[in-house]
Amino acid sequence: IQLLNYGVVLIWTGCAFSIILLNFHVQNEMLKTDYLTNLPNRLWLDSYIKMKINRDEGKTLVGLMVDIDYFKYINDTYGHKAGDNALITLGQIFKNSVGFTDFVARYGGDEFVFILSNNCDGDKVIKKLKNNVAIFNENSNLPYKLEFSVGMVSYNITEQSTLDDFYKHLDAKMYDNKKTRKQLFIS
Repeated sequence: IQLLNYGVVLIWTGCAFSIILLNFHVQNEMLKTDYLTNLPNRLWLDSYIKMKINRDEGKTLVGLMVDIDYFKYINDTYGHKAGDNALITLGQIFKNSVGFTDFVARYGGDEFVFILSNNCDGDKVIKKLKNNVAIFNENSNLPYKLEFSVGMVSYNITEQSTLDDFYKHLDAKMYDNKKTRKQLFIS
């Protein structure tokens, strides 16, 4: 453009325009990222699942919902800084336990949601998550153990599929696992 407009200096305008675009990009990333765990947040997760539902009709969407066990106890006993540290630590373990094409996001509070790629075995991912958390617990100096409940759903995408319906199924599976874990703990 500068060559076509001889005598008019456009470099400063170009620099200003580039800075504005960079600022928009940074703000967009900040809107989609959970500031504590650095994972995608609920906004990005919802958009991602809606895109999968709209694009992948006739396919299966495999999701995991993970809820940190005894999170309130960690916060109440060791303070909110320890609770934040538990979220950050588990977020990193979760992110490092899945493949590059799998999606992990902080759903809210102490819950995380995974959307697994089509060729991924959810049971193997759960085993890997449990193993990696167990390894962390063995090598950690924390006064508490990190534990979680997990629910998995293989959701068949149809024309009637909705984000709320997917979350309803996923939430029910996770709470079934949480109840089972509590019953084992009590008995």
